[in-house]
Amino acid sequence: MSDAFLADLLILAESLLALVCGAAIGWERETAGKWAGLRTNMLVCFASALFVQVSELVVVRLVPMWAELGVEGDALG
Repeated sequence: MSDAFLADLLILAESLLALVCGAAIGWERETAGKWAGLRTNMLVCFASALFVQVSELVVVRLVPMWAELGVEGDALG
């Protein structure tokens, strides 16, 4: 398998793990009768994991590509 496929598989696994963790937190809150139950916590955990993954994708994959193309700027260091 290629490295890109394994990286994409890792992103998927991390996203699913975030959903499961959010579901566990949400289930506990929902059974306690508190606001922000199952769906809300699943969404928040998934969105935060996705935000981190997209940020890592930009830094790891796109910044070196921009440097090869000769793009200059403060963001490239």
